[in-house]
Amino acid sequence: MPTFSSTDELYRVIGQFIEMAGQPQTMESLRQRWGSSPEFEESEEDLQLINKIGEDIRKGGLCTRFVFHDPEGEITVDARDPSAGKFYDVYYGPPPVTPDLTVETSGDTSHLFWLGKVNVVTAMARRQIKMQGPVTKGLKMLPVLSQAFKLYPKYLRYEGLHHFLNVK
Repeated sequence: MPTFSSTDELYRVIGQFIEMAGQPQTMESLRQRWGSSPEFEESEEDLQLINKIGEDIRKGGLCTRFVFHDPEGEITVDARDPSAGKFYDVYYGPPPVTPDLTVETSGDTSHLFWLGKVNVVTAMARRQIKMQGPVTKGLKMLPVLSQAFKLYPKYLRYEGLHHFLNVK
């Protein structure tokens, strides 16, 4: 059974997680988002990490389109020329821009990736992840993205999505 029951659920979980670092965050903005969660812990370290990830993605200047299967969906992260006040823009569905890189994978593999449970090179060899475009540039972004592995489980707990933590 797939991790995500629908494209909307994929967008709500993966998409909103990706969006979180898309613009500078403050402790107040995190309190507004998660303050009602009994599990929310204010952490200056997490706040700094969210903003560092966003800034590092912006510095990478890459527009990456993620194409998902099972469920079907598309999320594009455009750091080439972000809107004012943002590190990058996020688009759902077919993007209004031409991406530099396209990454194709399943919702399950993406979820496991954000949990830090996927070796990208091995997944590419097994065709669980397919890349088209400047693959080297995409792989250079892995250290930036891997910083988020610490945040994703917290995000799931704060959002009340505990059932997504039960993976093997």
